[in-house]
Amino acid sequence: MKQLENYKKVWLNIWLNIWLNIWLNIWLNIWLNIWLSIWLNIWLSIWLGIWLGIWLGIWLGIWLGIWLGIWLGI
Repeated sequence: MKQLENYKKVWLNIWLNIWLNIWLNIWLNIWLNIWLSIWLNIWLSIWLGIWLGIWLGIWLGIWLGIWLGIWLGI
């Protein structure tokens, strides 16, 4: 009788382990994938937009200023 109860506990443990593993894996995978993709997309686009805008503005301003100064000066 004691052995039968141990088997029941083992099988229950196995089934719970399998189902929790599957469901947590699926849900965490889906939610983390969705949220990380959304937030990384938003933040990377914002920061890349800001920094590329600043640096391209600075460098284009410098180089256009130099070249226009040279060409218009001559």
